[in-house]
Amino acid sequence: MQGTGPVMLRAKVRGLRARIKGSRYLLPLCVLVLTILDLLVFHSGALSGLTRSRSVRESDDVDSYLINTPGCVIQNFDVLSPEFTKFLKGYPKSFQCGDKRDLTESAGLTLFMYRERATEYGLAPSSVECSYRKVIPRTDKEGFRNVRSTLGNPVLITAHETRIDEDGILVTCFDNASNRTPIYLNVHYFVQPQKAQEKAEYFKRQYGGRSAQPDKLSVMVVGIDSLSRFNMIRHMTETYRYAMQELEALDFRGYNKQGANTRPNTIAFLLGMTRDKFDATEFGPEDRDGFRSEFPVIWKAFANEGYVTAYGDDVAGSQFFNPHDVEYFQRGAFAVSQRHIAHFIPNLGFSYAPCQGSKMSASVIYDYALDVARSVKDVPYFGFYWTCAITHDMLMMTKVIDQPVKTLLQTLKEEGILNHTVLFLVSDHGARYGKLRNTYLGNLEVNLPAFMAIFPPWFKSLYPKPWRNLVTNTRRLVSNFDFHQTLHDLASRDYILNKVKPVEPNHGQSLFREVPETRTCADVSIPLHLCACESYDDVSLDDPLVEAAAKFTVDYLNEGLAKFPDCVQLHFDKVLSARVSSGNNGTRPSAAKQLVTVFLLVLQTQPASATLESLVRSAGGDLHVVGEVQRTNRYGNQSHCIDDDIFRQYCFCRDQLPKDGLRRPRVDPVLGASGAASNRYSNFSWRALGFVHIKHIHWPYLR
Repeated sequence: MQGTGPVMLRAKVRGLRARIKGSRYLLPLCVLVLTILDLLVFHSGALSGLTRSRSVRESDDVDSYLINTPGCVIQNFDVLSPEFTKFLKGYPKSFQCGDKRDLTESAGLTLFMYRERATEYGLAPSSVECSYRKVIPRTDKEGFRNVRSTLGNPVLITAHETRIDEDGILVTCFDNASNRTPIYLNVHYFVQPQKAQEKAEYFKRQYGGRSAQPDKLSVMVVGIDSLSRFNMIRHMTETYRYAMQELEALDFRGYNKQGANTRPNTIAFLLGMTRDKFDATEFGPEDRDGFRSEFPVIWKAFANEGYVTAYGDDVAGSQFFNPHDVEYFQRGAFAVSQRHIAHFIPNLGFSYAPCQGSKMSASVIYDYALDVARSVKDVPYFGFYWTCAITHDMLMMTKVIDQPVKTLLQTLKEEGILNHTVLFLVSDHGARYGKLRNTYLGNLEVNLPAFMAIFPPWFKSLYPKPWRNLVTNTRRLVSNFDFHQTLHDLASRDYILNKVKPVEPNHGQSLFREVPETRTCADVSIPLHLCACESYDDVSLDDPLVEAAAKFTVDYLNEGLAKFPDCVQLHFDKVLSARVSSGNNGTRPSAAKQLVTVFLLVLQTQPASATLESLVRSAGGDLHVVGEVQRTNRYGNQSHCIDDDIFRQYCFCRDQLPKDGLRRPRVDPVLGASGAASNRYSNFSWRALGFVHIKHIHWPYLR
């Protein structure tokens, strides 16, 4: 309201002066009154300034912490802090998969042939002949689809437009003038609507259509491997800004990972299980690897509610993600793509092929996700999509997918798909390797993956209480288990009724309910050594306890490695960094009264300069390793001789030791200890197309 501030007070003073001018009797009184009013004016302005200053300080205090609750405090960082920017030099910011336009493109169920583009390949359009072969997924003896596939007979492409009735095809073009040399290969994906027809008809009978049931929400999960929240803000600036400003996305600042790598985190939010429980199931290893029908994978909850289900990922060789019962499944065609058109970029350390022909691997998945959303827009669907190839190995490469992800979000909004879809943009963990990883900021980043949620614009007004709880929970400690429960609530629409409660303790709750301020990592089964709520201070590397704790870590690992005779024993080399904190309930023995000190160490061992991070508790002269020791630099195929989920991080296989015992083997940053490169895909001349095609290396990221 106007008229109450310093400006209006000054106007009143001037008016009073004019009215009493010339009055000698009132002069002493007026002087007193004017003095008081001037003091009020001064103090009013000063008080206003003080209030503004306090407001700024309070805002700064909020920005100093991601989470600041009685149960958890997580420090905030400038994403471009000096601790990070010193690692920026020398990293590429982009790459290009190809410099020629494709001869074939697809849209909907149509394949388009552009024969005139043959000139870009140095050929006359009349000398080019193209055909396609359909992708035929293989099944095992139980009838389940697996990651392998075969190809059908060639079908000649004669027209500019061809209707395709297959899920995927491989296109091959030849130069007839030179003994039918292949000059072009490409893989195209098609979402056949008849696969969803039965569920679409059922939905129409039950609800009358999408407009009559707006809260039967579709759900799209877009997962990006190795993406911390910090790095998303840092390198996916366009996506983050668009999501927050245009789509009013919810940014969950305290989303803490459950396990060290992809496997335990995805098990938690897809199945609601810990890794130990998953591995202890009664089914065989082949069943565990494939998420067979016995497992309660989250997309089955949606399928049981009449949802169409879809899946896509850009690492087709992975057995871990292998759904067998979704309607739309691009794995078979992507496996063909990896055999025939996947390629690497020279001088960049990718573990997985970042390119499929002229397109980025991630873009192939985003295009597929968009095609599914368009095809089944009249029926609720659940789509799970995961990209790994570009972001898994290099912190800076996240920038490359910024525009493709933003374009996906823009298209979903412009085409009205987000009016009936909840989109989750998630990751499993931050960068697990590299120089930044061995800093305090890197330790925090790896434990705080990105997690954003985008709801339809109408949701907040139609369901104000669940929305308020969602907003509140962006400033609370949340976990993979919370995500799992939230997905269940969306499948059953329990966010409306709020009746279903979690059946297991320490397994989280739906984010449609307010997370308690008192929540700790232990409350949601987050291991202490992965808990971002813990705070550590630097300690001198010369501290005798630091070296003792580091050597104790090596002895601890060697005791475990003794079970694997093909692995050599590790030797302590040096401590790279050390931090310390006082113990808490998670590190203090239950009956202990003595002082407890906890060291967070980064140490180096030999052979092969392995970099390890360990959490060691010191209490009453006793040392104890807390949680899992984590490997923070790449190890390639150094541990090829064992297949253990944990100890493969530390194992250096005996057969890789030099025979003279003096010279250590060279470990290539991309290929591992072997340093060998080969082409196992085809005799196709990739260099003729400007591509470099090398062996597809499988890092143990899913282990």
